[in-house]
Amino acid sequence: MKGLEGKVAIVTGGGRGIGKATALFLAKEGADITIISRTQKELESTRGEIEKLGVNCIAVRGDVSKRADVDRCIKETLQRFGKIDILINNAGILDVGEFVSMKEESWRRIIEVNVNGLMMFTQQVLPHMIEKKSGVIVNVSSGAGKTGFGELAAYC
Repeated sequence: MKGLEGKVAIVTGGGRGIGKATALFLAKEGADITIISRTQKELESTRGEIEKLGVNCIAVRGDVSKRADVDRCIKETLQRFGKIDILINNAGILDVGEFVSMKEESWRRIIEVNVNGLMMFTQQVLPHMIEKKSGVIVNVSSGAGKTGFGELAAYC
């Protein structure tokens, strides 16, 4: 028996990078997985890799900063698996450039994805975990949160 067999995990930003690696790790440990990302091709590729490990995977094309996409991801997960045991808030974006010339639109987009997306997913998943008195939420962050960088102001 694997360590996470029978568990269900949602990984935001699960189509590539750290999110993909995390989803694959959880799948190797036996968890069923839902991944959400904006890029369909990456989602399908990652889902294929996860399913080869012998677990179930839902790939949701969506934007974590959009309430409707967050709601749909959680709804699909609960309909298919009946529960959520693990939430990995991994999705994040950045825009490199000097703060003084940063466009307000770019600032808002980074906050919408990196902060508001985390908040919306956590708000939606937490009641399910509280009800069953079990669950784990992991918020992935960068070292840039501790040590700022002049060209990554909103990200930091």
